[in-house]
Amino acid sequence: MKTIDWPKLIQGILDRFILSQGELAIRCSVSQQTLSTWKTGRSQPGIKGKRQLIKLANDAGIHLGRFTETATFNDPGEDKLTRMSPPVLEFCRLLQMLPVKQQRQVEEFARFKLAMWKKPFGRSTDG
Repeated sequence: MKTIDWPKLIQGILDRFILSQGELAIRCSVSQQTLSTWKTGRSQPGIKGKRQLIKLANDAGIHLGRFTETATFNDPGEDKLTRMSPPVLEFCRLLQMLPVKQQRQVEEFARFKLAMWKKPFGRSTDG
């Protein structure tokens, strides 16, 4: 499974925008000390920080694929994830950025659409 290397991404954003850590911290609405812990890998950004960093990376035209690494844990679903097409992986990445409630709404909608596609066309399902 791929994960974002946050310290490398932060350095990429700093370099692309020619920002100081303090300036990037302001854009992320965190203290310079917090940004420093992200940049050194002592901690990871929270969800709001991750969203802001991804937004800044997109604004800078930075491709996130350059800042991903393979996770070292053994995930039983890992083989399936590595075989997914890039658009599906991108959809999964975007889905993870949503709050849990909205993730569930997207999941419910997808299940509804799948159920509709499985029904035979032109046939009524009610007796």
